[in-house]
Amino acid sequence: MTMKYIPGNLGSTESDTMLCVYDSLQDEGMVIADPATAADPDLKVLFEYWKRLRRPNGDAHYIDLDFTTLPRRLLPWIYLLQVERGEDIRLKVRTIGELVTQSIGIELRGRYLDEVKGAEETCRRMRFCVERKLPYRIRNTAKWDDVTVTSYEALVLPLCSEDGQVEYVLTVAKYDHVEPVAVCDSSLSALNAPMNLPRFTSSILDEGFAYWDRIRGDRRMPRFADIDAVDIPKLLPHALVLEVEPDPLDFRYRLIGEHVGTFVRKGLKGRSFREFDEKKPGNMIFDTLASVVYGKLPRFGRSSYAGENPKMQMFQEILLPLSDDGETVNRILIFAEFRDKRFKAR
Repeated sequence: MTMKYIPGNLGSTESDTMLCVYDSLQDEGMVIADPATAADPDLKVLFEYWKRLRRPNGDAHYIDLDFTTLPRRLLPWIYLLQVERGEDIRLKVRTIGELVTQSIGIELRGRYLDEVKGAEETCRRMRFCVERKLPYRIRNTAKWDDVTVTSYEALVLPLCSEDGQVEYVLTVAKYDHVEPVAVCDSSLSALNAPMNLPRFTSSILDEGFAYWDRIRGDRRMPRFADIDAVDIPKLLPHALVLEVEPDPLDFRYRLIGEHVGTFVRKGLKGRSFREFDEKKPGNMIFDTLASVVYGKLPRFGRSSYAGENPKMQMFQEILLPLSDDGETVNRILIFAEFRDKRFKAR
């Protein structure tokens, strides 16, 4: 059975009908509520955004979703799950805000919810959203992978494909015990809107992002062919280009700038990530790149240096998606800078 969410003022016949639907679901053990009753103001904002996405038939479509139009403060709390249909409905976490990860204490990006210990009830509710196209609000506590999370409030919102089936589930979750922090304190979520990226501590990353933003114009992403080496002589030594191989997902080194080549393993050009145990799926490096592919948005990263140069202490990089057709990320342009123990740019 498919239910359509019918918005209306409280007291109207439509709204009363939907409230009855949620009440009956609670009687069945599905402890969810009308999203219009969300207490957190940020959840209300996202729900209004979702309602504006809906087409005349009542469905909100994933293709119409544009994270750049969302308030930036919401992005660290959002996660996006892709629906996979087979014998059963499975949900895979594609992108996830860093404050959600911080709150639950585990990395979910790239994982199926049904493989996470303690997420059984969450899977049940998510499948309900997919099967009935019904958004909902929940107030609950969670214990995933034996990590207990204090109470949270969340919205779960269905996003359809052109055939009318739910293909993604958009969720925003606010956890009671987490204090907001600047999004850029450690790394930017894959959901961050390009025009909202802050200025970096590196002129290389500043200029690299500005160049990518300029050549994309009014498109979501530029093409690899749009890059002209003549325009960026200063940036070329810091550049790295990875080719995205879709099935199975993999990343192959195609270009390595001189500065980057000084600090990474020799002979990488032409080799793929799956050739190295430390870079295979499930590793943070691989999963971060995957989030750029699926999120189709830049990501900033800063990490400790683990290479052979004893003078280096950390590196920072910005990962920039490239697409020939405007939809599928088929290359990733990276600008990276390695820093010594005095944190001075090299």
